[in-house]
Amino acid sequence: AEAERYFRQALKRDGAFVPAWVNLAELYRAQGMNDVAVKTLRSGLEKVPGSGTLHHSLGLALIRQGQQALALAELTTAAELAPENARFAYVMGIALNSAGQSSTAIDALRIAHQRHPNHQDILFALATIHRDLGQTDAAREWAEKLLGLNPGNNQARALLETLGNGN
Repeated sequence: AEAERYFRQALKRDGAFVPAWVNLAELYRAQGMNDVAVKTLRSGLEKVPGSGTLHHSLGLALIRQGQQALALAELTTAAELAPENARFAYVMGIALNSAGQSSTAIDALRIAHQRHPNHQDILFALATIHRDLGQTDAAREWAEKLLGLNPGNNQARALLETLGNGN
């Protein structure tokens, strides 16, 4: 109750303070009130419609509600509004793939990789999506890039072992 009061006070002072909207919604989510969390994030977006962070948080909340199509739209908006945020692009790519849009996911993740060449989650996602599509050469290529970036990455090493050497 005290945390909620503080977040509400912060929003009274500055209705465009994105961290207060996100943290208040997270508080509701942690209490099992995801519907209230979604309403809170939508209220925040009324005040700050151009916030990639609020769109991203709303997308995650909608996934928890099972509203994949709406969630994907929010996650896509977040990635478009904040291209500098590698995590937003990665989550959007995973959501696209989960929605059966693997080709679009690969395209989005490739663009994200160009912007964020050292982001290991993006590289691993590209490797595993290609693997799941049976595109072992492409999967191997992405896994090798990941291993080149981080030789201690056991996931990439295990993936390469399952893919074989390609000869």
